[in-house]
Amino acid sequence: MSGSEFSLSGWSHSAEEVREAVTAVLPEVEVREASGVEEGRNTVYLVTADGSVGTDSADHPDLVLKVGTHHFAVGCRAEPHVLDAVADRTEIPVPEVYGTGHHREDPYFVAEYVPGVNPSADSGTLGPERLDPETSERVCVEAGRNLGELHDAFPADCWGMLGVERGADDLELVREFPDWPTYFEEWLSSSVERLEETRFADLVPVLEDRVAPMADELREYGPFDPVMSHGDYRLGNLVLDPDSTPVTAAVIDWGTPTAVPAVHDLAVTEAILLDWPAFDADRQRYLRERLYDGYRETNAEVLDRDDFKAHRRLSRFGARLRLMVNLSEEMTGRSEAAVDARAREHREALREWGVS
Repeated sequence: MSGSEFSLSGWSHSAEEVREAVTAVLPEVEVREASGVEEGRNTVYLVTADGSVGTDSADHPDLVLKVGTHHFAVGCRAEPHVLDAVADRTEIPVPEVYGTGHHREDPYFVAEYVPGVNPSADSGTLGPERLDPETSERVCVEAGRNLGELHDAFPADCWGMLGVERGADDLELVREFPDWPTYFEEWLSSSVERLEETRFADLVPVLEDRVAPMADELREYGPFDPVMSHGDYRLGNLVLDPDSTPVTAAVIDWGTPTAVPAVHDLAVTEAILLDWPAFDADRQRYLRERLYDGYRETNAEVLDRDDFKAHRRLSRFGARLRLMVNLSEEMTGRSEAAVDARAREHREALREWGVS
């Protein structure tokens, strides 16, 4: 074995497996070191190598190896396709993809490592309260611009989850719905079902009763135009460089592309990016305005639709359920008192939709 020795004890893949995966894509480099940085639906490794790669002229470039697990392999196979397409059609900053492969049955890809700060709110190590006000505002404006550009550049002709099956050459529907209200109803139902195993289980019956009426209300609006969405545009999926313009150095984690209306992706982003206990109501309102200011720069037509506010209100309900489902992950590292306060806040927020 050439190169320096290193260990990945406790991770899903051995050092030799990581080395083999990277060199299968980039045979001209020699892996010097690797460390695991995330393990969940996918497993991610940061790799340092000898040799120049792509547009990186460094002698020891840093790379990212992302390996998909069996239960969502279509998402990991989709991500490099999406990254390449976004880089080609938009100005949204994304990592450069160097190549793809399979480790046994698991798909993987090797990409550029983008240096900067990853405000991993889910880990509790750097939540939004740690960002200075100016940086928060710039993140919101840029998020709006990026989403507006994404939605404008990627119209779709279907509804559902996109992915890449093994052997396929491009994105395709891996779960299709006949129309947006049907997809929306399924999305709400799934979130309510997941709440059964949480501290919000007592709310499940009344929430179940709200799902069908909300889908029926949605059917009164439209017509709806599907676009490809990021679906998870939150602080934990951004790499920031506060000293640069733009402050967003990269938007990462494109493994769950879906075909939904633009207003829905925007409303969900509004919740997962801005709805934090660290921001009081006035601050959230201001940051939301900045998000929408940015969106108007690249896709004003969506905001000017007659049914925008009504549609946004329904999507915000679903986004609130998503926040509730992910309460534990969102509040990792916080005190039990803080978690309890956040849970109460969620319950209070549901009153807007007649749930108490």
